[in-house]
Amino acid sequence: MVALGPNVGQYDPVQDEMDARAKFVFWQETYYTAADQAVISFKQKYMPDCEDFLRDRKIEDHSSVSGVGNDAQVEELKAQVADMNNKMEDMMTMMKQILQERRISDGSTN
Repeated sequence: MVALGPNVGQYDPVQDEMDARAKFVFWQETYYTAADQAVISFKQKYMPDCEDFLRDRKIEDHSSVSGVGNDAQVEELKAQVADMNNKMEDMMTMMKQILQERRISDGSTN
């Protein structure tokens, strides 16, 4: 950046540093906003399903008590559990990716 004032047109390292810091803060805020938005989007996409799943888990299976198997209900619950496991794996992958990107952008190595 060039200086204004008596040294017009000359390189000003202080102004250059201030510009670099302003750009860094802007991109850092933009990045963290994007990461936060990714978490919000994930919650909006999957949390209602999680709540439905937990509510649906209250279905009682009396097959072991009565001796009459309710295979359809058991299979449905197994499918729901598998679906939720997949969603949780997706969430963990997304969160690991976000954390890795934050580490890279922050310059940390751990």
